[in-house]
Amino acid sequence: MSIQLDFLRALLLAHYRGDEGAFRTSVWEIIENERRVNRTVAASELERILNEASQAAQPRRNGAGSLHGLNGSAGSPKDKDKNRLAAR
Repeated sequence: MSIQLDFLRALLLAHYRGDEGAFRTSVWEIIENERRVNRTVAASELERILNEASQAAQPRRNGAGSLHGLNGSAGSPKDKDKNRLAAR
């Protein structure tokens, strides 16, 4: 198998198994390979995405949970056919 196919295979298997650790390891291997072959822009972009995802996944320490429903529409009536807010 080619190196690229090996990386893609490992990435997809980790994703579909729900194995976050293996998924992240696969992404880091791709980043390292991109740097080895001097594709630094691609490596930097992948690293930025991975780091941003890591920060977004960290639990909030201020007690704030999900923002779902905080837009003021949590108790608003919805259009049953389209699951949208109904006109008032």
